[in-house]
Amino acid sequence: MAQIRYEMIDYGITNYIFNMGKHRYVEPHIHREIELGLVLDGPVHVLMQGRDEIAEEGDLWLANTSECHEFMRASSRRSYVFLELQVSAAFFRPYFPQIDHLRFRQPVLRKKDIEEADYARLLKSLTEAAGHYFQQSPWYELRCAAGINTILEFAEAKAEGRLSRLYVMGCLSERYLADLEA
Repeated sequence: MAQIRYEMIDYGITNYIFNMGKHRYVEPHIHREIELGLVLDGPVHVLMQGRDEIAEEGDLWLANTSECHEFMRASSRRSYVFLELQVSAAFFRPYFPQIDHLRFRQPVLRKKDIEEADYARLLKSLTEAAGHYFQQSPWYELRCAAGINTILEFAEAKAEGRLSRLYVMGCLSERYLADLEA
């Protein structure tokens, strides 16, 4: 059995970090952060939640806090390339305390299972936030925060099967949601 490594992530002041890279293998590891990864060039085996799923180019992986995950290239000829976001629950806790109970039920969101317009919105939010982060453009912290909120809201809604309701909700608070569903 492989040894599980615990990662300590240093964000500086932001409570989140974006990474881009190329790997053949990432050993089993856990960290306190939520992790979302976009496969830029794949495929890659995503070993998580007792499953081994293959994520293709354009697919996303979702790792819950303190959930063991591992990645292996799925092609013998090449590494996989990714863009990844790791974000601390502390980032959301002051305004979204439910973050401590958020659990993604599926480790991979497949591009083919997402409506084209929804996927374009998600990809735009992720790549723009990452671009601001890497360039450290003026006000990048706020621009990244906005993108991260959009990304996580989308990923959670898609994983829970309530994406259509997400758009109806818009900016309504939780207190009005019960009235809409009644």
